[in-house]
Amino acid sequence: MRVKKQIAYARKVLPAATWRALKAPVRGPVHLIIALADHFEPGIVPEDGQKHAPRAEQERRLEWWLREYPKVVERWRDRDGRPLIHTYFSPAEQYDEGLLAMLADHCHSGWGEIEIHLHHGIPRPDTAENTRRTLAEFRDRLAFRHRCLASEEGSAMPRYAFVHGNFALANSAGGRFCGVDSEMQILAETGCYADMTLPTGFWHPAQTEKINSVYECGLPLDQCAPHRKGNDLAVGRKPTIFPLIVQAVLVAAPAMSGMRHGIQTTGLRRPYRTILLTAAVLTIAMMMLQMPGFVLLLNAYGWQWIWRSRQLMRVMQFVAYWPALYLLAIAVRHRWQRNVVVP
Repeated sequence: MRVKKQIAYARKVLPAATWRALKAPVRGPVHLIIALADHFEPGIVPEDGQKHAPRAEQERRLEWWLREYPKVVERWRDRDGRPLIHTYFSPAEQYDEGLLAMLADHCHSGWGEIEIHLHHGIPRPDTAENTRRTLAEFRDRLAFRHRCLASEEGSAMPRYAFVHGNFALANSAGGRFCGVDSEMQILAETGCYADMTLPTGFWHPAQTEKINSVYECGLPLDQCAPHRKGNDLAVGRKPTIFPLIVQAVLVAAPAMSGMRHGIQTTGLRRPYRTILLTAAVLTIAMMMLQMPGFVLLLNAYGWQWIWRSRQLMRVMQFVAYWPALYLLAIAVRHRWQRNVVVP
């Protein structure tokens, strides 16, 4: 089952990741914005996600964090002198007035901001009514009791950013960890301007095929997982569909190495470039020899054959080959750019 999940995950993200590697690099000045969107849970018990640490332990952890964080980031300032702002997505279902008051004081001192985080749909699917009530109540507590959210001019409703605690945004994990198809519509109606859930953890079924993007949902918000498709934001076009989907960068650890070496090929001597490219070609060739149906990976009609092949399922540790695919894609891009004749 684990290998099946890995293949399903790779099928979603690999085509888009490889296509991005083939695209021409950005030219001209690049504005870099760094954001820390933290699933902030002082009560977490790493060994069991359904348990919470004792209240005294949560307070001890929070006091330590609030004391040490300014020491670490004090020297990191932007051009306007602002420190690195940490965004704390606080879980609505774990609300503790005293602990949140401590965190709010820290943020009012200029070190961060608080947004909304929610775990629900465990052990049974949640309902739309309960989800709406939970979000609205926690939103109002943050805004009016702790002074942590802002409102748009001309509106009394507080606005907020959101992360889904179990990644299953808008019931995108087949009914697990959520249960509310219309969750995106509820987010929009309760004042959410941006969702920052994605990407998911590795192998999670809620991962979308669209990666590394900032976009508007392309499907009706009352449908299950309307963020499966979407329209990228563009300069000069005002977005009209909220919440916006703001994805963090998704690059697997093996892929980062492959991208780095692929980009560096332009600075290497020809023999070394040849070696790298040969290794990439041999890797793909070995995959095709071991798995005759490998070329069908991007073809939906090949999936039934894949599940019936026991040998394929044993050797299909697909992610290990990402660097080779990235390397080939980037090499093709460099080759194409060299052959382009500028008029």
